[in-house]
Amino acid sequence: MNKEKKTTCGIIILNEENEILMGKSNGNNFFDIPKGLKDEGESYIDAAIRECHEETNIHFQKDVLKDIGLFEYNKEKNIYLFFIKLNKKNINMEDLKCNSFFEHYYSKKILPEIEYFNWININNIEQHTAKSMSKILNKIIPSLIYENKEEASMIKFKK
Repeated sequence: MNKEKKTTCGIIILNEENEILMGKSNGNNFFDIPKGLKDEGESYIDAAIRECHEETNIHFQKDVLKDIGLFEYNKEKNIYLFFIKLNKKNINMEDLKCNSFFEHYYSKKILPEIEYFNWININNIEQHTAKSMSKILNKIIPSLIYENKEEASMIKFKK
């Protein structure tokens, strides 16, 4: 039986220092962009905005987000991404708060999905994210930073 993949939707928030706003996933050892599963009947952009708000307390308007598109994420999910470039000073890290919770598999405690937030430099993505996320970010970030495709293709990330 061919099971249809679920779609997770997220927003890449990049600053002028080429850092991505990421949250430390609670119960894991990696950082992630604000993202989550799309509800039935929900548009990709509405899901991305809702998930970003739930996980960071940041609410974006639709017209400020750039549609990046749908990508194969892993065996179970695809990911639909949006993008915004902001000045780092416009995000007060103390205002960031995760309002989305889960039951920890071992302790059974109810915990926020995101433990804390940090700006992660694009050159350090692989050290801080899951393989599926670093693969996608390494593929698309150069074209988001550089309008010139030739210049973007010359960018290589540190391993």
